[in-house]
Amino acid sequence: MAVNIGTSLLLAAGLVLFERALVFTAERAVERVTVPIRAEAAAARAESQSVREENAQLTERTARLEARLLDLDDQLRARANAEAQARANNFASLTETVDRQTVIEIMDAASRINALDIHSWTRENGRITVPAGVGLEAPRIALEYATIEEHSGSTDDIPTLRLALIGMEDAAIAWEEDDDPIQIFTDIRTTMISRGEAKRSGPLSPEAFFSNLRTAVQEAVISRSADPEGWLTNTPVMEMVADGWMITGGGVEVRGHGVVIRRDQYPHNVPGKDRASYRVGAAPDHLDSATWDFAAQRGGSYFTGPMDEPWGNYPPGTPF
Repeated sequence: MAVNIGTSLLLAAGLVLFERALVFTAERAVERVTVPIRAEAAAARAESQSVREENAQLTERTARLEARLLDLDDQLRARANAEAQARANNFASLTETVDRQTVIEIMDAASRINALDIHSWTRENGRITVPAGVGLEAPRIALEYATIEEHSGSTDDIPTLRLALIGMEDAAIAWEEDDDPIQIFTDIRTTMISRGEAKRSGPLSPEAFFSNLRTAVQEAVISRSADPEGWLTNTPVMEMVADGWMITGGGVEVRGHGVVIRRDQYPHNVPGKDRASYRVGAAPDHLDSATWDFAAQRGGSYFTGPMDEPWGNYPPGTPF
């Protein structure tokens, strides 16, 4: 019996040792499995924290960028408003007083946005023709603005103005810095008389010229700038025919009626053949026929021939 009891105790001790070994083995196995998992979990938490920090930084940078963009928008609008106000002030100044610098400033503002016609002098956008008197028979003067280099290699440009009576463009008069407006118009009148045009010089009016110039350039600028008050198409203005009538890159335009004579309605000028008539049809009933005929004739000086880019109003296949 004692032997049986000893055997039982020995077996129980072995089972205890085996159980401990089994538990130890199991714990080691569990540890081998859970350690990488805990490590991965810790890495995941660290990565998640890093992502949150990066997102926070990105959100902060995005907020700063949005604020900067809004600031740029405000600056752009402020600058545009300032430029518009400066143009308005210049136009108002030309109404109150006439001087060379004010004329240069309004012509420069229009030229920089290509609101005016191109002149053959420098190929710059800085030419406009307006009546220099009252009525369709008044003399018409083309004002040309350009900036000329002071000398070769210089970065300074000299603003230059020239006035040319239509029909006497070869006798254009430069408006020098020390010349006042009366001197310029005295020179124009003297030129007209010297060429046998004394009768035409009678209606010559500096007041009418500068008033029409202010109106024409202002309407060219606001229309080119897509101002709601603009009534012209988005093309350069070439000539003011009469109040509410303009010749632009699109044709003859009338306030409230749009383009009434398209530039492509003018007949082609074929080299070697007689120049076609300017007539583009009779005036509609709602438009003044005399102004219509005069505007159509003036439009022909712009839209018939090589002035109409790139090859003028020449039909396709015309030999050159």
